[in-house]
Amino acid sequence: MRPGSPHVLRLRQRARSRRGGPQLSPVYADFPHEPVDGVDNVATFELPYWICRNFETVDELAAALEHTDIVSLVVPGKPESLPHWMVADASRSIVIERTATGLRVYDNTVDTLANQPESGWHLENLRNYMTSAPGFAEPVSWGRRELAAWGAGVSMRGIPGDACSPSRFVCAAYASAHYPVKDNERENVSRLFRTLGGVQMVEGTAAVSDGRLEKTLFTSGYSSSTNTCYVNSYDDFAIRAFPMSDFDQDGIEIQTRPMR
Repeated sequence: MRPGSPHVLRLRQRARSRRGGPQLSPVYADFPHEPVDGVDNVATFELPYWICRNFETVDELAAALEHTDIVSLVVPGKPESLPHWMVADASRSIVIERTATGLRVYDNTVDTLANQPESGWHLENLRNYMTSAPGFAEPVSWGRRELAAWGAGVSMRGIPGDACSPSRFVCAAYASAHYPVKDNERENVSRLFRTLGGVQMVEGTAAVSDGRLEKTLFTSGYSSSTNTCYVNSYDDFAIRAFPMSDFDQDGIEIQTRPMR
């Protein structure tokens, strides 16, 4: 990322689980393994760096993607990574996916990314929850029976709480859409971590195909206003701040900081 840039792009690889990547799965993701003629080719592992190096805004990136394809270079003996990406600036958010039909760029109008299925499916699925709302439910009559809400939350009944990807997408999109707008960085960092905390994988609640239990290893966010990365982990709820100014911006070696 370019320190001091007026429109630093945020790129989020959303899946924070044991599998570690923003996977679409072989059912949906489909990358060419050789360069495609007639377009600019970018490897999957290069894409985040290519984006942050070459574009100031999402509009610029979206225009470039019209004549770009993303290639998966498979390393022998290693599983193929099948990612998708969410990229955002102050005015626009998009999701980039490569499927059998080609490269797709979705306007991410709900600022949410989850794993499979494709983003278009997730956005369409939100129609199933369009009557959910944060308001207090008004009393109603069913025949001679007067019904009143037990308390807050009745109007959002139906918003899912299980750990599958479509449910987590709905839950995060709902929270993001209704969370009150905040004015300062501290409050917005809290908003981000509260929203993502609502869809974290809790150990013991869901297993993958080999029987291992999923859990969210860490959650992170980035502020382009202050060039600060915020992180917390499954075993440490405290949100740690890591200003990019504390790192050598011209360094060529991997730099680390302790989580403390």
